[in-house]
Amino acid sequence: IAMFRSAYGGTHENPDSVRDFSALVKAAAGIGVAVHLDGRYPDHDNVCILLNAAVRECAVNTVRHAGGSDMFVAISHECGLYEISITNNGKKPDCEITEGGGLGSLRRRIESAGGTMMVKSMPEFRLLITIPGKERTL
Repeated sequence: IAMFRSAYGGTHENPDSVRDFSALVKAAAGIGVAVHLDGRYPDHDNVCILLNAAVRECAVNTVRHAGGSDMFVAISHECGLYEISITNNGKKPDCEITEGGGLGSLRRRIESAGGTMMVKSMPEFRLLITIPGKERTL
């Protein structure tokens, strides 16, 4: 898992690879997680960076905490706002999920970009993110 994180970016992705979702999907497959995308990949670099960070964090958590093998990423874009939902096929949480370093760091990045993040534990894990679809400095 540590190799996955280091193999696919830290907090500052290369601008040339920001929209290379296929590389992230391939890296996730390397740790045993198939990423299924429903919706159109974003057109805005800032949204791509945050989406990639969320998928990376959730892929690691899918393996580490849920024992899952599939992750589902749904993206919609309306009125200048991207809405992203991430779930997995792993075991359902038996208690409220508390944000550790990875999810907490992701929340700070999303909120600093003008977005919101909600972690749902019941009836299944679901990460809900909204991000404005306009260029902002991260």
